[in-house]
Amino acid sequence: MTSEQDATLKLERVPLPSNWRSKRESLPAAITDTLQAMEVGQSFFVPTQDREHTQRKMAALRSRCVRFQKDNPDAHFSFAREEKDGTMGVRVYRIER
Repeated sequence: MTSEQDATLKLERVPLPSNWRSKRESLPAAITDTLQAMEVGQSFFVPTQDREHTQRKMAALRSRCVRFQKDNPDAHFSFAREEKDGTMGVRVYRIER
């Protein structure tokens, strides 16, 4: 096998697994407005369904906050898994760096 062949990936037609998710994790519609309105020391809670959903929601929130920080370099956030009134979720804090 030549090095050129090693670099070529073989294309295959393999069906997607039945448990594959085609939909992105959705966030509240007003997430950008909420992030803009937040002051240091404030936080908000996003409820989730279970532990796996909490992980997906936290990843989506982190990603959204990183994109928000590109236009707002002074905005910094921290995230925590939390249970509020018996409901699992993610709390997003506006912090000072």
